Amino acid sequence: MLLKLSGLSAKVTETGFDFKTFLAAGTAALLFAIHPQHVESVAWESERKDVLCLFFTLLTLSFYLLYTLKPDQSKRSWYVAALFSFTLALLSKPMAVTVPIILILLDIYPLHRTRLTHSQQPVISYTKLFWEKVPFFGLTGLSIILTLLAQSSGEAIASLDFLSMPIRILNAFNTLIFYISKFLFPIGLSPFYAFQYENFFQPTIVIPVIASILITLLSVHFWYRRQQYYWLLSWLFYVVTLSPVIGIIQVGSQAAADRYTYLPTLPFYLLVGSGFATLWCWPFNRYRRVLQVGLFSGLIIIVAWLMNTTQHYSLVWRNKLTFWTYIILHNPDHALGQAQVCRIYFRAGNFTVALSHCQAALAAGYSLEGMYLNLLLIYLELGRATEAVATYDYMISHHLDFGEDGDFVHYHLAKIYFDRGEIVTAKEMLKKALDVDPNYAPAKQLQSEKITPP
Repeated sequence: MLLKLSGLSAKVTETGFDFKTFLAAGTAALLFAIHPQHVESVAWESERKDVLCLFFTLLTLSFYLLYTLKPDQSKRSWYVAALFSFTLALLSKPMAVTVPIILILLDIYPLHRTRLTHSQQPVISYTKLFWEKVPFFGLTGLSIILTLLAQSSGEAIASLDFLSMPIRILNAFNTLIFYISKFLFPIGLSPFYAFQYENFFQPTIVIPVIASILITLLSVHFWYRRQQYYWLLSWLFYVVTLSPVIGIIQVGSQAAADRYTYLPTLPFYLLVGSGFATLWCWPFNRYRRVLQVGLFSGLIIIVAWLMNTTQHYSLVWRNKLTFWTYIILHNPDHALGQAQVCRIYFRAGNFTVALSHCQAALAAGYSLEGMYLNLLLIYLELGRATEAVATYDYMISHHLDFGEDGDFVHYHLAKIYFDRGEIVTAKEMLKKALDVDPNYAPAKQLQSEKITPP
């Protein structure tokens, strides 16, 4: 796929690909494979669908290219293959809904099937181009409807009460530049990027807006003044493929996610690979050897750094503890992360550490009632009777459920009240424990010791 696109953009003849094309495609593929921005899509099991979706998307684009380049007698089979692989891409992940627009961009450049570029190749009527894309847009529409129905049935889509439209629009521009910055300098990557509400509506928030406008204007300038079509097409490819997850329809509580860049940043690798190959094949022989040595050395250094960064970042997904610990290290106010770390340490029996993370989760606004139960259980395990009783009273006043731990909780509270000499309350707690589980052995033993006469 990269060879074909690089060859077309370099105007390679049908006889084959030259060394420059192979060098451009090879460099692009190498950098794409080792870039740390792609760790999330590969290392996170539930996001392997990104890899599958991109695989079928690239197949779709490859089949479409063959459809446009092959003789008339074989066109239909390649078109059907492209439509089928597009269906598989949508089934893998709805992120592929933008593929029909990508096909239109390919029609413009590098295929030159329209009159929008200066080319000697024969153009195709817009009517034919329209009917070519109708089946693809039909599948896209169906996928969008099913996805919205599935997301709206739960709480995945954030309401405007949670995120207003101005914040969403500003964050969309910020995200466009944010992902490019992480592509160029992949440092400080995280599985979760929190919304920085205090930074919105500040003077600095207009910087991404201005940067996006400048990139667009420069790309248009190169299109019309220099007939360098790849800048604007690459920028449009990036914006279009990123649009479903840019945050206008907000899914989840994250401001951005590295997994969303798996497809959109693809043209950037082609641009880097093409630039590297162009410099490598620089025609001025006097400095060519020195330039090639410098390029090769620079590529080796960049590849080594990217591989090292990717290797270390991939360790974040080694287990749940490393994953959530990494998140709260960079986002201490991440309520879910604090809650998950609390549960991990609680199950491991490290109640002191679990307590600090449980308190941090509640302070960050974690609202699920199970966290209060965890807090109560931790207080009981640590023997902190006063805090345990206060947490229990809070749960009762807010009608929070004790679940399967009701026998354990009421048994320990019964012991606390017996030790305090509050016999009536202790008997009530003991009765509640046995109501949950009449065969709960510790409660039956305590009943025999404290209540049943010898």
